[in-house]
Amino acid sequence: MYSIFIPHAGEIYAGNARKKAFNAVKNLFDVKYIIFIAALHDSYRLSENKLYILYKDKEFPIITSELTKSTFHEHSYEWIKEEIIKNFPLSQKLVICPTKDSERWIAFSEKLIEFIKNMRDVLLIGTSDLLHYGKKFGNEDILKYPRQQSKVDAEESLIKNIVENRCSEINDDVLCGFYATQMFCYINKKIGIGKGCIVDYYDSSVYNSKEIDKYVIDPIANNPNEFVSYVSIVYGDAPPRSAPNLKSIDNSLALGYVKSVLLRSLYNKKYELRLPTWSSFSNMKNGIFVSTFLNEKINSCYGSFESNKHSSAYNIIKAASMCVSDSVERWKNPINLNNINSIKIEIDILDERRTWKKLSNFEKEFIMDGKSGVYLILGDGSSATYLPSVAREYKKEWSILDYIENLSQKAGGKKSDWKLNNTKIYTYKISTIQTP
Repeated sequence: MYSIFIPHAGEIYAGNARKKAFNAVKNLFDVKYIIFIAALHDSYRLSENKLYILYKDKEFPIITSELTKSTFHEHSYEWIKEEIIKNFPLSQKLVICPTKDSERWIAFSEKLIEFIKNMRDVLLIGTSDLLHYGKKFGNEDILKYPRQQSKVDAEESLIKNIVENRCSEINDDVLCGFYATQMFCYINKKIGIGKGCIVDYYDSSVYNSKEIDKYVIDPIANNPNEFVSYVSIVYGDAPPRSAPNLKSIDNSLALGYVKSVLLRSLYNKKYELRLPTWSSFSNMKNGIFVSTFLNEKINSCYGSFESNKHSSAYNIIKAASMCVSDSVERWKNPINLNNINSIKIEIDILDERRTWKKLSNFEKEFIMDGKSGVYLILGDGSSATYLPSVAREYKKEWSILDYIENLSQKAGGKKSDWKLNNTKIYTYKISTIQTP
């Protein structure tokens, strides 16, 4: 079983977010029935003690006589209808709108839950926009500088609750489709669908930006005075969410935040930047190294190993915050405001430490093919690592002995210290995400 949660704004602003959700599920199963829970901007004009029906195909096999026919014309379904028909042309559709009367929509939800469990070829769709911010919404003071980070902070608990189907913990502080969202999550939980996977998240101020640029917080250029925020989430029997995972926005978000940190350093700003708690990186402990490249040559590299104290999300921000100074002091090839848009960013995610391989005979066991990194711990506890890229870069210049001797010196020892009995050497694999 699958379900999706999508924005209900128009095609221009929210169309890409909806397309990502539809594309994620349209080829997974044959959709015969679609239940669409609408979020109406006009819902405040409707009676609070009714459950409204906006549309029903004649052959949809659910009796809806207890629902009230709405006479209001609303874009919640009208703007999405063409996408539904295009992606699921043979499906039968039911469109309903819940209001404040939770007893009424909960009672009808039980009817829908039984129907979904029996049929299984049903796609449940929930819809709502998130924060509406700006003068026209009368809430100019609710976000701090920089507003894009403040927006993420304001929405992260709500998004996490929607992802985890925590119906009772969803609040209406930033949602325009509060009751639709509650009803959607209530049904999701009852039919046994697990956590959702966020496939898109952005706002109307950056709707036409490139993927990674949607998440770049520029202290000068990107501090919008007005926007509406959108999220698309896919639920179902998909593989567990992990990073890197091209089906989620974790990678684009992380890369965008690295550039945000670089800009913060270049403008000498002091505000906090952090990835949202719903990001996969916030639930990981893997070691992280952030590197930057200018004209195909590395000009900064900084990272942290796996630790129980900090998440991978924390380590991404920490590593990125050191890159500007590292480019000046160690690489003598500074990152600056003139070349920041030419910088290529790379995030290396080290495999969990429990999977690392301990080597007892380095010269015989290590293959310098650029597929593994090496972590060396000398007898005094000092350590150093070479990422897999080092072996690739020096493959023609170094022998395996040259490689380990240089690593021994990098760790603060002598060339030969790696041979001492109390030395430990491990190899590890990495996953890499990078800007185009």
